[in-house]
Amino acid sequence: RRAAENAMKIFDLGRELYKRFGDAYRHLSQVGVSLARAVENYNRCLGSSERLLFPALRRFGELSESELFPWPEAAAEPPRELSPTWAPPPEGGPDGSGGGGVG
Repeated sequence: RRAAENAMKIFDLGRELYKRFGDAYRHLSQVGVSLARAVENYNRCLGSSERLLFPALRRFGELSESELFPWPEAAAEPPRELSPTWAPPPEGGPDGSGGGGVG
């Protein structure tokens, strides 16, 4: 009787192991498909960059810096100060007393 119980446990464990292996295999297969798609997209991006982006960047680099980014003139007057009206109330409440000012 004990041998039959052990055989059933082994059978159940084998079935569970087989199911888990099938699940893992399907996940691994999906990873392979995703990796293949990632490599395909990487190669497309690289090909597109080599055909379209890199030549444009080379032409862009042939321009002088002064043509691309002329330096702005210095400000004639000092910058405006930030208005204090945006600031939150001081610590302890609006009146600084620590009471929160409401109530």
